[in-house]
Amino acid sequence: MDLGLNLSLTEEEDEGLVVSVQNLQDHNADYSNALMLVGRVLSHRTSNFDLLKSTIQSLLQPVKGLQIRRVSEDGFCLYFNHKLDLQRALDGRPWVFDRSLLIMERVEDGNNPLDISLDWSPFTVLVHDIPLSLQTSIIAEHIGNKNIQNTIKMGQIGL
Repeated sequence: MDLGLNLSLTEEEDEGLVVSVQNLQDHNADYSNALMLVGRVLSHRTSNFDLLKSTIQSLLQPVKGLQIRRVSEDGFCLYFNHKLDLQRALDGRPWVFDRSLLIMERVEDGNNPLDISLDWSPFTVLVHDIPLSLQTSIIAEHIGNKNIQNTIKMGQIGL
């Protein structure tokens, strides 16, 4: 503790750090939250990150490119170069990797990707043979709630 009190800066160190505007623009282009998704694979086993990266590139097929970086042991960030590629990734959910659900969420500007809860994913469910007179939002909600409750009770969904 006492050693830290005796530290001081030299004249050269006291001048500060100068960062060029170009460096800031390059950094912002690479890490802007506006075109970022954060995700994880919902699985009990560890995924091969290199295989995950190549699979995501193949699944999403971004026209303008995509960078994928690991942010935690089971988390990753997707940095898109165009908003249409990002929208296609969101619209195509749910995605699957190695028979496990790939959960991806948008990162809003100013938010830390590590603070985003990745414990749900939107699904579209197609139900057949419902009479036309029963095709209402109330019946759809009832069927959706019933199926989710039964699936959770049977232990088929694990978060």
